[in-house]
Amino acid sequence: MFAATAARFRWSVVGSGFGQGVVVDFGTVPVSKQDIIRDDVMIAWAPDGVGVVDIRVTNNLGTSPAVPRGQFAYGGPASVVVTGISPDSGRAGDQVQVNGLYFGSDAQVYFGDHLAELVEYAPQQLLVKAPTVTIGIGKPATVNVTVLSNGYSSPASPADEFTYSEWHQN
Repeated sequence: MFAATAARFRWSVVGSGFGQGVVVDFGTVPVSKQDIIRDDVMIAWAPDGVGVVDIRVTNNLGTSPAVPRGQFAYGGPASVVVTGISPDSGRAGDQVQVNGLYFGSDAQVYFGDHLAELVEYAPQQLLVKAPTVTIGIGKPATVNVTVLSNGYSSPASPADEFTYSEWHQN
């Protein structure tokens, strides 16, 4: 996640394959100025914009994927990201540590669409109890753990998947 409070902010973009013909987009807007420092680092000037946008780089091999840590926030709070959970499997009632970025004190954690009980809060780490969810035939045993905070919901990713080891059928 990249965050800034003003447009036209100079930002380092780290990756690989930067060279002539590389285009950097902030959301759908291409940057007007960029300097390639070396094959794996460039400086890009953020165009005017609002909200949270994906930074994507296009070269002769294609366009980079949109990923949570490759976002840019224009002003306001940065969007919430879950970077990992531990353990990533268990039962209802088990304590699960949720690691990430930009968790506000209002953070709510969801396992699928079920709200978890918050046990302990820190800005980059939440401890919760896994809620009871219905899984079984026609219902997945693996759910995404997402965090809602500061008006943002974390995007789903493989890093936030929790697998229930028991079934609760209704």
